[in-house]
Formats: sequence, structure tokens, C-alpha cells
Amino acid sequence: MPNDNWRTPKWLFNYAQDWIGEPFALDAAADESNFLCKYYYTKYKSGLNNTWCNPTWCNPPYSKEAGPIRAWVDHAINQYDRFLVKSALLLPADTATLWFGKIANHFPSEIHLIGPRVAFLNEDGNPVTGNRFGSMLAFIGACADRGKTYQRLRWVRIPA
Repeated sequence: MPNDNWRTPKWLFNYAQDWIGEPFALDAAADESNFLCKYYYTKYKSGLNNTWCNPTWCNPPYSKEAGPIRAWVDHAINQYDRFLVKSALLLPADTATLWFGKIANHFPSEIHLIGPRVAFLNEDGNPVTGNRFGSMLAFIGACADRGKTYQRLRWVRIPA
């Protein structure tokens, strides 16, 4: 069962930030105990209802109660299409969803499938074992300037 308060491991956040090429300015889906950027949105001031800034990090809540992941993907694509805001979203690697297809077909976006499974961090900062799903990083608009090195899909094995 997903926990909407689990934190992103720092090594994974650093990988995404290094790949995007600059420090993230905003954490679009955080709370007071797990934010990774100076500026962040919470469930009380939702990242789904506000403008993002360049570049944005987003590890959205996965529970059904928190709303569909599709809404986060749609908002990230909208922020790029309207304001050229680049973002990185940490998502379940679920190729059978409509939102996966939206990312895969959006230019310029890139998907990094991550191996092994991510051990998220609990409220105390300890790794949580038993993650039942693979993960992926969706870079929305982040590869517009990559030219010939642009790939739509990568499989990345990231050592923790």
C-alpha cells in the first residue's frame, strides 16, 4: 500500500537533478516533513492548482485518495506547453496507463525506467522495503536542448 508521506531517496533526487542540469527550484508535491526544495507545495496549497517554476521536482502521492497520477502528468505537460517549465516526475512504471502514453508521446520528454526497485524513506528517514512496483522518472520538456543525445526511453540502473 502506498504511503503518500514517503520521501524520495536523496540519491534518486540527485540523479534527476544532475540529469536536468540545474538545481530544482520547486517541489510540487511535498509536505513539511519531506520537501526537497526551498519552495514547495503541499496538499493544502496544491501543486495541481498552482503554477510551477523552472525546474520542478514532483514525486506525487500514489494513493487513490490523493487523486489520479494522470492529473499530475497533465499538469506537468501543461506547465511545459504554456510556460516552458521543465520538470521531473517520479512515478510508478506502469506502461498500461493512459498517462504513460501521454508522456511517451510528448516532445520533448524522456522516460527513465529505474532499476532496482526504489526503497522510499519513511518519516524517520529509514528505507522502506517491500515496494511492489517499479519506478520511472519522467522528464517533461527537460531534453529540448539535448539534440542528438535525446532518447524517448531509457532503462537506468542507478546504484543507491
